[in-house]
Amino acid sequence: MRWRWLGVSLVTLVACQSSPQLGASCTRASECPAPLVCGFGRCRSECREQRDCPLGALCLRDPSGAGSCALASDPDCRAAGSSCPTGLACIGGECVNACATVTDCPAGSVCIPVGDRTRCERADVLGIDAGALDASSDGGGMDADLARCPFGPFVALDDVNDGASGGESDPTLSDDGLYLWWFTALHGNHYATRTERFGTFGPATEHGHLGAVSVELFDDGLSMIGFDMDLATLVQYSRASRAVEFTGVPVLVTPGMQLEEPTVDASGLHLVAMMGTMPVRARRASVTAPFDSVMPISELAPYGVTYPGLSADGLTLAFASAGTIYLVERPTIDGAFGVPAPFDGMSGVSEEDPHLSRDGLELYVSSARGGSRQLWVSRRACP
Repeated sequence: MRWRWLGVSLVTLVACQSSPQLGASCTRASECPAPLVCGFGRCRSECREQRDCPLGALCLRDPSGAGSCALASDPDCRAAGSSCPTGLACIGGECVNACATVTDCPAGSVCIPVGDRTRCERADVLGIDAGALDASSDGGGMDADLARCPFGPFVALDDVNDGASGGESDPTLSDDGLYLWWFTALHGNHYATRTERFGTFGPATEHGHLGAVSVELFDDGLSMIGFDMDLATLVQYSRASRAVEFTGVPVLVTPGMQLEEPTVDASGLHLVAMMGTMPVRARRASVTAPFDSVMPISELAPYGVTYPGLSADGLTLAFASAGTIYLVERPTIDGAFGVPAPFDGMSGVSEEDPHLSRDGLELYVSSARGGSRQLWVSRRACP
């Protein structure tokens, strides 16, 4: 394992690692002197949170949930013939806990992308206030501290793009990031799945006829809101499982109002949509009720908003204007939005349909930067 220990005095580190019992092979706790425990076949310090381990050492959870601290002498799992103990995965050359969200990690962690995988990392190693992180995290939203990690360059989503025809648009992702939905100009709504948070999507599947376009998924992909072209208003579909298609009669969620391009927060209770050229917001009492109290978002009227996309907590809005993606925030769900800022890495060609993943680590867009309109993604890259 590569040396990860940061900010620890050399004297203290040598003293800790010089103990003849620490790191010794074991098969049960009784083989390790107190207070050490047997974790992943070696005597280690016990931990429940990242701060229980020396700065730079990860708290590792075994399949039962018991935690023990990583050792500087743990092997590099990329070496020939090496493998990770049960419960750990080889990510970035280390045997670590993989994660889908931060709730899969010990307290004081963040769940970050490394290559095409996601792993638990100490928040303090990244310069993030672990106390604020644990207090603010809801297990699926975008924490303010994580927003400090910059987005990387856009890459084409070639695992789902149709290179022959193009025309991909309106991407939306399930809460866990494993189910992607989008629209194609030639064949309508499509979806694809993957088994790992930043893995490759499987083959695209064409959804059966559905009158809704500009779809937004919520409730982990079990519900969706979209614009019905025949009814000229927003409708909602629900289903029991992502293994089945949306069918049946849709529910009108904005009766009597001609709203388009809907986006909702993770709860499905707060809506931003377009009424002509004006962005509007609305709320509802439950996910089965219609939206009411539709109000214009007048502070954004001068910016030419199109294709709005809300974050999980509803406090960040991405939108397209004149082919460029912008991000803007508000302090509370009912507060006014601030001044929009253009997203870094714009190509100068038409960018549309921004969608922020529920964990805030990805931004999907429909872009013509490759020639034809296709799906592209930018991912946060935490240092």
